[in-house]
Amino acid sequence: MSFEITYKSDCSFIDYYYSAPENKDDPFIQEMDSLVEEIKGLQEEIEYRKAKMVQLANEKIKEDSAKTYELVSFNSEGEVEVDEELEDICDEWWQATREVESPLASKLEKLLDLNWFIQSTSQRSGIHHLKVSEGWDFNINNLQWKNDCLYYDGERIDDDYGESKLINDSAILRIPSLSRMEDSAVLSMEKN
Repeated sequence: MSFEITYKSDCSFIDYYYSAPENKDDPFIQEMDSLVEEIKGLQEEIEYRKAKMVQLANEKIKEDSAKTYELVSFNSEGEVEVDEELEDICDEWWQATREVESPLASKLEKLLDLNWFIQSTSQRSGIHHLKVSEGWDFNINNLQWKNDCLYYDGERIDDDYGESKLINDSAILRIPSLSRMEDSAVLSMEKN
């Protein structure tokens, strides 16, 4: 007994155009090949220019005198002691610190609109102090997280007495305008 199967679906017919030995004499293919070779040359020129920028950036960060902007950003997960006694600060308080707008994030957002920037980061670990005047008792309500730093009664807790240890040093040259270069383009499908 015979039967018929029906398959209802959308179907795409896909055409490809590309350079191959059998079409190397086609003027369109020749022109496209020529243009892509020019693009490759421009990419090599871009890589050469990037290498030059890296060289200049390395020289500048070694000078350590050309900073346009400096930012201090503490990790929001630490311990707080008062007179060497650990304060019990609830997890919710620390969780709330992550929700406070970070100047680091907003600065990076602005920098990504520039043609280039260097981010040099020295990460240090240690104990940071704030001497509070006599006559005051510690009050957790005076503890605040802002600008990526811990403050007590409006003063930043950041004095390490020179004892913090360098745990990571890094620098990166970013060229955001290069990331905007597309490797594809949508074509018009209007036919004559």
